[in-house]
Amino acid sequence: MNRYGLLLLAALCVAPASAQAPKTAKSTTVVKSKKAAPPAKPVPPTGSALMSKHVLASGGAAWLDVQNFTAKGTISIPAQSITGTMEVFAKAPNKFAMKQNIKGVGESSSGFDGSVGWSKDPFSGLRVLSGAELAALKAQSSLSLRPAQWKGVYASAVLSGTVKVNGASAYKVKLTPKSGNPETQYFDVKTGLQVRSDQVVESPQGKIAVESYLSDYRTVSGVKIPFKTRQLLGQIEVTIQFTELKVNTTVDDASFVKPKE
Repeated sequence: MNRYGLLLLAALCVAPASAQAPKTAKSTTVVKSKKAAPPAKPVPPTGSALMSKHVLASGGAAWLDVQNFTAKGTISIPAQSITGTMEVFAKAPNKFAMKQNIKGVGESSSGFDGSVGWSKDPFSGLRVLSGAELAALKAQSSLSLRPAQWKGVYASAVLSGTVKVNGASAYKVKLTPKSGNPETQYFDVKTGLQVRSDQVVESPQGKIAVESYLSDYRTVSGVKIPFKTRQLLGQIEVTIQFTELKVNTTVDDASFVKPKE
């Protein structure tokens, strides 16, 4: 609320003409107060700054001490009463693999061994990945343990506003990768942690829009990792919950190599 100064008034006193000679009237100066300058509007952070803030919020330099991790968890599709198990393996600088076993569907897996990306499932069999599929897997492989290297994956990060994610304010950042489909990531205004991502995933069935909601962050060996991910693929909702995560354990390189036919 602006404050204004008081306007000062001066009065002229004139003696009776019969008693004194007329006096020259003194001039009156009106002093006007200056309005206080409005408070400066806060400058919104840049997309690049928000990406860097997320790296710091999730562990910063502690990520450099993480050479590998393994995780186990469950996967479920509540609307269809489908459940299963999953495992994730990651090893610096850029190896990544994931296995799933869904009841009634079977086993599926994918991986990147540092040069070759692959996928295997009951519907499409074993495939060597290329194009946008390979680009997405390579990005996941390099950033899973080294999030600070995001500039090597994305050509630009642009803030496009503030929205609500699960009732809390979040910055919306549009990312243009050097290869592959654009995506959008959302970062909690208070914590700086990523709480959502929107991606278009390439698959043998075509492009699939996926919304992922990240929560249940837990600190393991100095870094914060979301133990729960809720994904929306059209009308299908998938929930992934880690039950175990180990850092700097023994990870066999064979976990990332393309299986034999």
